[in-house]
Amino acid sequence: MNYDFIVIGGGPGGYTAAIHAAKKGKEVALIEKGKIGGTCLNWGCIPTKALLHTVEVYHAAKNSQTFGLEVKEASVNWKQAQKNKEEIVQSLTGGVESLLEKNGVTVFKGNAAFKSEDTIEIITENGKEELRGDKIIIAAGSEPIMIPIPGHDLEGILTSKETLELEEVPKSMAIIGGGVIGIELGYIYHSLGTEVTVIEMLPQILPREDEDLAQSLTEILEEKGMKILTQCRVSEIKKTGEAYNLKYQMDESSQEMQVEKVLMAVGRKPEVAWLDSLALEMDGPGIKVDHQMKTNIPNVYAIGDVTGKYMLAHTASHQGIVAVEDALGHKVSMKGQPVPSCLYIEPEAASVGLTEKEAREKYRDEVSVSFFDLQMNGKALTIGKPQGFIKIITEKKWNEIVGVHILGPKATELIAEAVLALRLECTAEELAHTIHAHPTLSEAVMEASAGIMGEAIHSLSSD
Repeated sequence: MNYDFIVIGGGPGGYTAAIHAAKKGKEVALIEKGKIGGTCLNWGCIPTKALLHTVEVYHAAKNSQTFGLEVKEASVNWKQAQKNKEEIVQSLTGGVESLLEKNGVTVFKGNAAFKSEDTIEIITENGKEELRGDKIIIAAGSEPIMIPIPGHDLEGILTSKETLELEEVPKSMAIIGGGVIGIELGYIYHSLGTEVTVIEMLPQILPREDEDLAQSLTEILEEKGMKILTQCRVSEIKKTGEAYNLKYQMDESSQEMQVEKVLMAVGRKPEVAWLDSLALEMDGPGIKVDHQMKTNIPNVYAIGDVTGKYMLAHTASHQGIVAVEDALGHKVSMKGQPVPSCLYIEPEAASVGLTEKEAREKYRDEVSVSFFDLQMNGKALTIGKPQGFIKIITEKKWNEIVGVHILGPKATELIAEAVLALRLECTAEELAHTIHAHPTLSEAVMEASAGIMGEAIHSLSSD
């Protein structure tokens, strides 16, 4: 069977590419070995956010007296929370399946293997089938990294997938890895009563984030009762009965802890082992691509986690569109595209562009930084969530915004304005002189921009 496009992988990048190509009038096949929606919809972004919303509602109920409401003995029904999560996942995956069908995408369930540069063999329980494609897009995703410390393969060691599916809330949990996955899952279980310890070997949690944001968030989480250990390395895991004993090195001394559950959350790696038969050029653990998502093989593209760069669903989706458009002969590129990163706990965190450290490495002393404290934002106060800040970084020559970092309520929504600002190469003046509705959280972005010129109205600081 011949197709204009064959897409391997049905996650956000893959199904977006498939639907986009189909909307352009092309014959499209999509191959998925597991569930449509990939990790994001089934075992990642969506189920995690569903449980985080459960926690948010729980906290609101417990703290409702401040707003004049009486909610007696608020508690979490974990089975119902899990049921709600699964219903959301099924609704979204079912919706994607309907979109694929409506747009005429032919979906094949099975494992894909390259027979040649334009021919794919699909292996299923019922046999094999061959497809030929003019253009092939690899969107195979990633898998959890299990660091090879003694005991990492013990029965019961969790990945993010199993952690989201626990039938009961554990009494204690050690999380190895202080990135987004570890912090979000740790926050969920801590909020439900689990004693959580996050172990990060680098100097800060969220290692890719701005230092001020990471440090402030660490302090907030510790105030809430989570234990955060940085510059700490686990050396061994042993199982004693139903518990796990962890040995770890910190401050040049060896220490131990015992917990009920251990989550390995040190990141993910591209799923590329199945590509050995294809002479693809690699870039570290991922497939090497150019700004149009093309590999070294002319008709083969790669998008999303499998490239080993931005392991984010929204990036994969955009890369899918770029790949299709390039294959159709249109001028497109990922070059210069600002990519936001988000953390969905309370308070939320989001960022785009350069950290302050990166900006100073690039521009030396020609950098300006402005903070706006959400304590001075009317909307943040009215909703009872004034904890956080907006941090804006500019280069001094043009006052162009090069980085934005947000900690506070709805940070993951507010960051969209910052992404557009970087995309359009906005200056601090342009953003500061744009009228923002009052009272809104977005006013804080405007005020932080004005702060670059020392013009923030509701700030006690001169910067």
